[in-house]
Amino acid sequence: LLALLASRADELAGLVSSKIPVAHERQLGEMAYEQMKPNLKPVNDARRSAVVVLGERLTSGSRYRYEFHVVEDAFVNAFALPGGIVVVHTGLLAATTRTEQLAGVLAHEVEHVEQRHGLEAIMKSLGLRAMWALATGDLGGTLAGEAGQQLLELSFSRDAEMQADQAGFDRLVSRGIDPSGMAEFFDKLAKSGGPTPPQLLSTHPESVERSEAMRARIASLGGRRFEPLAPLP
Repeated sequence: LLALLASRADELAGLVSSKIPVAHERQLGEMAYEQMKPNLKPVNDARRSAVVVLGERLTSGSRYRYEFHVVEDAFVNAFALPGGIVVVHTGLLAATTRTEQLAGVLAHEVEHVEQRHGLEAIMKSLGLRAMWALATGDLGGTLAGEAGQQLLELSFSRDAEMQADQAGFDRLVSRGIDPSGMAEFFDKLAKSGGPTPPQLLSTHPESVERSEAMRARIASLGGRRFEPLAPLP
């Protein structure tokens, strides 16, 4: 039975996650965020306001109720928790030269939520106990603590990252936002070598390959023009 579960972990996690109510997923994300908060330094200034406005534009009509936070951290990173909690580091904001680059990162993180990548990863990592707890909504403090630790150390698969890239690109275009910012940010990561551990929910492997894939899709838009976004504060 254990061998069967191990060999079918991806399929099983995907099947079960599709049945998990959004409310239970949100509860998991909130509990995990509470575990992280003592180590975070929230920023509530014009930078966060800009992130919130951009995030709301990207997530309008979603079944999730998103929260966007900015924290003081020089590490160039952003991450998304199950249920729609998105956190952006000030280091990432400082690294962007166009608001469209930030939009590309946010669209990518939002798609990790929409595709339930974090939820599936937690179920694969913590096993049947997590699946049962999420299905029934019986989420205890112990599970939340374990889930929070797993989220801190989690890296998505190559397939999940590529899926978030492609769906994020579509999300940008559907909101009338120039998707070239996503490719530009991958270029930045490639030149810097990408984020280094500790990583949260987003890693950026193969940044050059991902940038090339985005540029191929941009070319397929046939020169479509987009209204520039307002500069970040």
